Amino acid sequence: MAQTLITDTDKSALVDIFVWIFLVIAVLSVIASTSTKIAIRGRPTTEDYIILVALAFCIGQSITVGIQDQNGWGRYTDTLSESQLQTVLKGDYAASFLFITSICLTKIALLVLSLQFALLKQYKYTIYALGTIVILWTMSSMFVVGFQCRLPEPWNYVNNICVGRKNFWNFYGVMNILTDVIQVGLMITITSQIQTSTKRKITIGSVFGARLLVVVVVALQLYFLNQVPDTSNATFDYWQMTICTQILQSLAVVTACMPFLKPFLDSLESGLLRADDQYRRSTAKGSYRYNLSGSKSSARRAARREAGEFNELGVLSSNHGRARNGHGSQVESGGVDWDESNSQSSQSRIIKETRTFTVDVEVRNNHGNEF
Repeated sequence: MAQTLITDTDKSALVDIFVWIFLVIAVLSVIASTSTKIAIRGRPTTEDYIILVALAFCIGQSITVGIQDQNGWGRYTDTLSESQLQTVLKGDYAASFLFITSICLTKIALLVLSLQFALLKQYKYTIYALGTIVILWTMSSMFVVGFQCRLPEPWNYVNNICVGRKNFWNFYGVMNILTDVIQVGLMITITSQIQTSTKRKITIGSVFGARLLVVVVVALQLYFLNQVPDTSNATFDYWQMTICTQILQSLAVVTACMPFLKPFLDSLESGLLRADDQYRRSTAKGSYRYNLSGSKSSARRAARREAGEFNELGVLSSNHGRARNGHGSQVESGGVDWDESNSQSSQSRIIKETRTFTVDVEVRNNHGNEF
């Protein structure tokens, strides 16, 4: 097959490059995230399954756009045959459903993860409310896309009567930005309440704050959308918006994986895999402490250290029928403390107390005589 060149009137090859590059980035991110989770916990968690489904829709959308490119997406409409035009428009119709679903699932995955950090009821209620808004927004968007043009060709927005597609995608983009900004703000607020080091708070906040990169790309997507005057030459005029859409979709998946990518990268340096997404709550004099870096096995070891007791028994000796028994007891108690070093390991602070007491023992024979 002849190689397609990128020219002023043909951007299909350029769009194709962005499609496959950012799809590979999304796939590698999910592989790294899922591998880390399996190494740490032994199995994927709920948010991992959601991200995997989101990736499946992302792959489907990318393949659909690739088919569009092969049939003339990125070229002038009047250069396409009727068959090519129908294939391109149907592909755009299907890609819209896949894109909307993928974006929704990445948001839901982050909200599910957020519930693990939300220790107060008001935060949990806010997460549930935001999740409900995302689902309703997604369902209404898919309804509009499904019936955007008059039947029996709802995909044909070039030669058909349609709703204001530009107005709809502007609304969709604004909602996309608002939900991401609210989600990032909520996670930063929750992180600030966790009793841990400032460095760790900044790290966690930065990981979730990376979602704002999606907001930047959405803004660019809306800019290029509003540069198109009409849909008469849509197959060419929307090529910039299509590239932004592919970047946006990939970043949505990557930022949903980022909370698990950093522990993976840290493990390359230390040679150990630690779970940054788990926390342990313990009560001590009415206060709460949370362990975000310990695994289940380390928590069990800490519990054994706290309950550990070592006894030293003295040797019974007699002196004119009277013995003194030296009995020593060491009580060991441990508390898991946060290690603020770069290795992110938890240590135990051991408090040892030795108590010594004596026991007088009198031994008598059967006649009541004392030895």
